[in-house]
Amino acid sequence: MVRFSLEPVLEYKKQIEENRIRELIQARNIFNKAYEKLMNIRELLNASKKEFSQKNRKGMKCSERTLYINYINNLSDQIEYQQQIVGKAKIDVDKKLIMVIEASKNRKMMEELKKKEFTVYYKWLNSLETKMIDEIAIRNFLKNKEGE
Repeated sequence: MVRFSLEPVLEYKKQIEENRIRELIQARNIFNKAYEKLMNIRELLNASKKEFSQKNRKGMKCSERTLYINYINNLSDQIEYQQQIVGKAKIDVDKKLIMVIEASKNRKMMEELKKKEFTVYYKWLNSLETKMIDEIAIRNFLKNKEGE
């Protein structure tokens, strides 16, 4: 059986692609966790605003109102910060995805080269076989002609 001359390179390209996929999965996990944290902070902010509004209607002390306002402002700042983290994580995911696509293209290119090399080999083998069959047929013909 014929062996692909660039098999080590193909294996290396496959390994690179697998590593890039793992990196993409890690980046997506980081993005998902950051996004989930952002959603949790937003839910907490909405619940806190609602609670503040209800307590404010019933009447609350000035110091309690100040605490609520500071808390809500703090949550707003956390949301802003978390949005930046989510944005950076999204950019990282996009970069990793591009790297996976590029690695996949490189691997596929090597696999196409492998197919072409095998095709050339099998064409050569087929032509060699045809020549051998022709030679056998000619010899048999000549042998039968001499026997007559």
